[in-house]
Amino acid sequence: MIDILKTELDKLEVEYRRKIGDTRSAMVTLGPEESFCPKCLGDMKIQKTRARYIATIKYGCIDLRILTLVCKAGCINADGRFVTRHPEALYRLVPKGSNFSYDVEVFVGIERYLHHRQREEIQVKLKTEHNIAISTGEISNLAKRFLRHFESLHLSCSEDLKKAMAEEGGYPLNIDATGEAGSGTLFVAYTDWRGWYWDRGD
Repeated sequence: MIDILKTELDKLEVEYRRKIGDTRSAMVTLGPEESFCPKCLGDMKIQKTRARYIATIKYGCIDLRILTLVCKAGCINADGRFVTRHPEALYRLVPKGSNFSYDVEVFVGIERYLHHRQREEIQVKLKTEHNIAISTGEISNLAKRFLRHFESLHLSCSEDLKKAMAEEGGYPLNIDATGEAGSGTLFVAYTDWRGWYWDRGD
């Protein structure tokens, strides 16, 4: 009975998310968190507005009106450009030049590398569960972006990882390399009892 109820609740959640996505029409205005000039501390004015669409798992798909402010007094930076402010919150959600948020990137990375799902499977999952339409090419881009960020995270935590492994007296590794004709080789080093692994595709 509990399983049946959970299944029905899951269906309702998916339908609810879809309806929210279908009603996406209002544009959200996003401006800088501070509206004073960082150089003279005076007022700023709107320099330009631009439209941008972003897709997130946490907040859904949003049409944004991005505001850029410029110093009213005409303050100039060292590089000769006017002092401006941009919405900092935007770049905490999405990288510059991307329409897909960090949480979509993480979703794609986990599905691709932990659950070994194909691009088309991830595409369907994002659409049905989060109402996010995305191309398979963009999924490839996000998967690569995930790996770059994951590598940076790994390197920043390398000392903690070394310490954890040393405390257990070392880390014997299971080594394997697999591949199919014409597809390259995947090299894997795996610490069995922890479930940690490192892989590299060639």
